[in-house]
Amino acid sequence: MNTTTRQNLYVFWDMENCPPKRNMSGVTIERNIRKALLSYGIICDIRAYAPLNPSQENLRFELQRSGIQLIDAPRAKKKREKDVVDHMIITDMLLVPLEDQQSKTIVLISGDVDYAYPLARLSQRGYEIILIIPESGAQRVLKERADVILEWADIVQPERTTTENQEFAKARKYDPLISVLKEFESNGNSTPLSSQVEERLNERYPTWQKISGVQSFKTYVQDAKLDGWIHLKETDSGVQIIRSNEDEDLEEEFVLEDRYEPLVQILEEASAEGKSELELAQIGILLRKIISDPLDKLEVSQLKEYVLEAEEKGIVNVRHEGLQYYVSLKVTDETDSIVENPEIEETLDLLVQALRSLETDKMYPTSRVVIGRMREIKPGWDVFKSIFGGIEKLLECGEERRGIIIVKQNQNTLVFPPSGQYDYINPNEISEENFSEDQLKTLYEFFVKNSTLRSNGRYGLAKRLKNEELPHISDLSLGELTALVQLCVKKGWLQFRYNIIRVSDEIKKQDLTEK
Repeated sequence: MNTTTRQNLYVFWDMENCPPKRNMSGVTIERNIRKALLSYGIICDIRAYAPLNPSQENLRFELQRSGIQLIDAPRAKKKREKDVVDHMIITDMLLVPLEDQQSKTIVLISGDVDYAYPLARLSQRGYEIILIIPESGAQRVLKERADVILEWADIVQPERTTTENQEFAKARKYDPLISVLKEFESNGNSTPLSSQVEERLNERYPTWQKISGVQSFKTYVQDAKLDGWIHLKETDSGVQIIRSNEDEDLEEEFVLEDRYEPLVQILEEASAEGKSELELAQIGILLRKIISDPLDKLEVSQLKEYVLEAEEKGIVNVRHEGLQYYVSLKVTDETDSIVENPEIEETLDLLVQALRSLETDKMYPTSRVVIGRMREIKPGWDVFKSIFGGIEKLLECGEERRGIIIVKQNQNTLVFPPSGQYDYINPNEISEENFSEDQLKTLYEFFVKNSTLRSNGRYGLAKRLKNEELPHISDLSLGELTALVQLCVKKGWLQFRYNIIRVSDEIKKQDLTEK
């Protein structure tokens, strides 16, 4: 983006999507917005759109006193009705070319994907777009419409506690780099040169140094390599940066199968720490730690839609306080009914049966894998629709009544049968030393012969390999096969994205050569 010419900036702020922090003054907000946009031009107008109630008179007064034009946009009464805010912002954005023909820059503070089309139309008319996205992120289709992407968290940063800052920085340190690499991939270039990545990173995420806490691009890339986010490859043209697929690990499988489990997991962990509810923005931060590009994966335009869906399903409670949304787990009076309800024994039998089968298969028994195996044994069973209403209550009851063993390990909860822990295979800690040359050779040849192979997740491919009765492979347990599939992903033989595993381009080229 050309920052040498002082452009007129028109700022449109969706306050529900990017709310101010609690107790943050309107004066501070205006000053921080102005500082963030100082190098891009002169702010002509800041318009903030929100449903404000009488309890927010102080915020209203401070924002107006600071020169922000506050526009009251009532919430839609019907749940599925289009938000009034969206209509108003889109209309006002499209009026800018009529009101100021000299202006060529639009600033949108929102992560709602519904703005992608009007932003695209403005871009086609020569407008440069600055997008400021919320802590929960934004869908790629919206981010692709922007010339510059900033983060709302950086604007409200002064109000964060040290603990929140550290957690947020850790969660999103490599977000800018990974987003740029994904953009190259979507344009057909999965091996961009380091110089190309650096140039694009500076264009798209001018605050990447602040986000990552690293000043040097070289150091940033080296850190990303050490942390397993990317691979570097020396070529005659220069160093290529290749995104690792490890960020699309087992998380993809449970996100697609158990849509609300990440939310329940976040709220259960918060509850264990004594926090009965979390702000929507806090959930956004933690969700990005569990799932890369959560809005894309969950197929929602904004995080609010996701939690309101969960509320409709009876999984969580959502309450409003001014512009903030607060989310808590659904509290029910099921404890007494669980004691007497016969469904409990049937469900605990299913739990123990699943654990025994996982032991036989040497599977890594995370709580998510356990729930998946219970569904596999009893199709249609749903832990959230069961009498327990969630994983935590099920495991607590299983521990108390059936003696199952629960072990906290890093960020995972491992679950073992009453007989005790067993020798499981952790696919994330596997190396070539765990498998013979014959096994790897057999698998490589299988992929070459089946270059159009497509499977649903690592476990899905492991089950298929088990049924193929391949030499040196058929005697392996499902746990070992799942780990072997993960090793093939790390070696670049397989590509793993959005829960779908495919044979890599390298193998496909080998297939064509042999043909």
